[in-house]
Amino acid sequence: MDFQMISGISSLITSIGTFAAVIVAINMFVITKNSIIEENRRHKKQSTIEYYNTLSNDAVPPLMEALSKALGKSETEIIERTIIPTDQLWIEYPGLKSRVIYYCRCMERFAVGIEIGIFDYDTFYAFSGKTVACLFLQIRNILNKIEPTNFCAKYKLFCEKLLNEKQKRN
Repeated sequence: MDFQMISGISSLITSIGTFAAVIVAINMFVITKNSIIEENRRHKKQSTIEYYNTLSNDAVPPLMEALSKALGKSETEIIERTIIPTDQLWIEYPGLKSRVIYYCRCMERFAVGIEIGIFDYDTFYAFSGKTVACLFLQIRNILNKIEPTNFCAKYKLFCEKLLNEKQKRN
């Protein structure tokens, strides 16, 4: 074997090795990218569940308690009927308005989080979307009495989306 042949074989082996290293690097990049994407999805789902769980523990019980007292109905009865607010309702139960406002502002932040991609819509819908949509139907008139147009606009749009989704899935 002469030097030129050995040099050619050496160059060929180096080229094959370099090609194999590039293929391995590309595969590692794809695997890493897919892992990061899946981790991000899992984190969004977990964040959705954790945030809504906190929100439902902090904002929903006081709202339901205030509605139950103001209307003289059980929480189950409240979910099953539309609430028509009167001026007398606000006078007799002054805490009701603040509870509704607090709940709606919390849900407004959540709706914005869904809209901008911090939280996962599908996870939320599976977790509690129908319940939130039903509660929205019940308190929609109260919201309109508080501020007909701009009050918690993202929350209102979010709930309309939930209601449409609920209708499609039924």
